[in-house]
Amino acid sequence: MYVPFTRAYGTESTFTLLALDLPQTQGGGRGAIFYPSKVGRDDGIVVWGGFWKGRIQYRAGVMDGVEGPSNPSDSLRFAGRVSLNLLDPEAGWFNRGTYLGEKRVLALSVGFDQQADLVIADATRTYRAWTADLFLDRPVGRGALTVEASYSDAHALPLGLPFAGVPVGADSRMAYLQGGFLLPWRLGAGRLQVYGRAEKILVADGDDTSLPSAGLNYVLRSHDLKLTADWSRCPRGSRPATSALTFQTQVGF
Repeated sequence: MYVPFTRAYGTESTFTLLALDLPQTQGGGRGAIFYPSKVGRDDGIVVWGGFWKGRIQYRAGVMDGVEGPSNPSDSLRFAGRVSLNLLDPEAGWFNRGTYLGEKRVLALSVGFDQQADLVIADATRTYRAWTADLFLDRPVGRGALTVEASYSDAHALPLGLPFAGVPVGADSRMAYLQGGFLLPWRLGAGRLQVYGRAEKILVADGDDTSLPSAGLNYVLRSHDLKLTADWSRCPRGSRPATSALTFQTQVGF
């Protein structure tokens, strides 16, 4: 199941994203998730719920995490997340990446992830990370604004981030800011939503990496029918960075 840690990977449905894909440090594009995972998930037990009419939501998990020779003491992984919704609640397991003006959401959240006694870069170390994020979505006149920001601090990365040249065992800070606006007027049968993202990877004793992207959605029937054009830039370790232009059609029934 999903690790109860970050907003983008674990609580947002990838069918309702603002941008074409997730941030690259959370599995999007040609990137990789910065925390341990099994195809983006892990085996374990997660409890979740809420109170104050759904405005406070909690998630906590005990999971396998890193296994095999890198975990000789078979230690368990502990992860958790708490969200506070100051406007409309997000009470379900999956949230939306953009509500297209259908809700007024202001969510503040924090999360943690930890697994001790791992063999990382030929030394026994504790992987630990924490994150804080903000999500704002609200109508603006006949349009709609979406803003999402996240900051994560990770110590002793068990997998590294090879696409950005971040080695195993490194300490890294990762942040992104993305925003979009659903234009108030119609264009033919639908409406345009423009978006952009700035993503940064900061590494102790290493090179920093910037990951910009921008695009637009042509929304015909909410998230059930939309067209997307997206430009993104991605580093390739020691090789020159590459850019990608992607066109996508999304259809839901």
